[in-house]
Amino acid sequence: MVVLDFLGSLALLFAIGYLIYFIIMKVFKRNRTFSKKLFLSTFVGSLVLMTISMQFDTVSGAQYQEQVSLSKDLQDQVDTLHNELKSVKEELAQASTASQKIKEAEDKQVKAFEEEKKVLQEKQQQLQEQVATLQKDNEALTTQLASAQAANTSSSTSTTSQTEEVSSSSSQHVFYKNCSQVRAAGAAPIYSGEPGYARHLDRDGDGVGCE
Repeated sequence: MVVLDFLGSLALLFAIGYLIYFIIMKVFKRNRTFSKKLFLSTFVGSLVLMTISMQFDTVSGAQYQEQVSLSKDLQDQVDTLHNELKSVKEELAQASTASQKIKEAEDKQVKAFEEEKKVLQEKQQQLQEQVATLQKDNEALTTQLASAQAANTSSSTSTTSQTEEVSSSSSQHVFYKNCSQVRAAGAAPIYSGEPGYARHLDRDGDGVGCE
């Protein structure tokens, strides 16, 4: 388009220069033949070239404006995408920070749970040891109690035997001649098996004397 414009301008200048040259020659009365064919072809050709160049410039200008408008739209889209990308990056950064905080909080909770579990296990072990110790003490006490009960039973049996022997011995040594002596001794009424009981004190034979 620039080339056509240049060629058209050059042809137009040639035609105008040729015309001026012919006029100057005519003024100086020099016989020169004016070539109308050369002038007209050059002049018309320059006009045609300039017209075509102008049309191309018009089309190119419209295309240029269209390209500029399209480029502007594309730039606006690029700016919009850039802003959206920036916003997405910020959201990703925030999400990453929040995820990191959540992970740290979870790690802290897990660590706390593990420590608490460890403490509970230690307490459980201590309680099991205490239970084992108490069971041993209980077994020892049970053994001692059984021994004490056996000793007590043996002692009670011995004491009872001794008491019976004393009672028997006493009953053999106590003698009441009549109920007056029983009453004087405060033993009335006297029952069968008690010390001092005798058949002559129980007239009706019911096992109770000096009624």
